[in-house]
Amino acid sequence: MQLNEKLKLIRKAEGYTQVQLAQILEVSEASVQNYENERKKPHTGVMQKLCQQFPEYTLWLMTGKTSGDQISPHDKTAKSDKTA
Repeated sequence: MQLNEKLKLIRKAEGYTQVQLAQILEVSEASVQNYENERKKPHTGVMQKLCQQFPEYTLWLMTGKTSGDQISPHDKTAKSDKTA
């Protein structure tokens, strides 16, 4: 899975709009759109903010793997589906 797809999954799993995520990451909405459409890659500072905001996804975001308290958005979605 590509980084752009991971960013979109995280945003949706957390229930954020592109505007809200842009505010969190301190970038423009157009930047978030460009990240999600793979027209632009987020720079290191943006990735650091993303990992600080969503620490449970850091390992998955960087490697595609999960371990211990590290999850993927798929894990969160599956958990909420079971409780609904």
